[in-house]
Amino acid sequence: MTTSVDMVRDVHSNESGRTAPVEETIEAPLRRRARVRDVLLALAGIAGALAIIWLIVSLVFGYSIIVFKTGSMAPTMPTGALAVEHSIPVGDIRAGDVVTVPDPGHDLPVTHRVVRVSPVAGDANARMIVLKGDANATDDENPYRVTTAHIVLWSVPVVGIVLVALRQPVVIGFFTLLVAVLIVWSFWPSGDATSTAHPRYRRGASLHRMTDPEGNSNDITD
Repeated sequence: MTTSVDMVRDVHSNESGRTAPVEETIEAPLRRRARVRDVLLALAGIAGALAIIWLIVSLVFGYSIIVFKTGSMAPTMPTGALAVEHSIPVGDIRAGDVVTVPDPGHDLPVTHRVVRVSPVAGDANARMIVLKGDANATDDENPYRVTTAHIVLWSVPVVGIVLVALRQPVVIGFFTLLVAVLIVWSFWPSGDATSTAHPRYRRGASLHRMTDPEGNSNDITD
């Protein structure tokens, strides 16, 4: 009658009958959670960095973003288009430019194409400009006396609609809650982490399978 002692490495049997290292089986969900956390932190960092860069660029170089809420500049810049513009001296305004200037009697400025530019007698820092929307049949009713202006550099259709939607309080609240939930989830202690505290699964433990003379086997952990 003989007694055999089989030394086996840590294994974990899955439903298919195949085996995988216990430590690998336990730590795999932790690694996936860590990857999700890293991705979330990276995306948050990128978004924050872009916001800071745009803030600096807009303050230092005078860039700004506008969204076309009407179709007066269609089809070049239809309703919902987003445009980036830059402040320029009124002396640089030329016919054909698309500019944003204050609209007397209205809260919002007007963004139309320049038809004519004329000097203002006695004021070298002002210009009288005539504007017209690309979709309009006639020039704007009255010329504009301006001392400041922003010229449209480029525009993208539809994007403005998305931007306006994202700025709605309900949407902002939803995404804020979603990000908060994801961050809490990514940092929440995993249930698998507690199992590693058990001596059977702790790092460095060795599993021995002992076979007694009657053929019964018992697992013991060092």
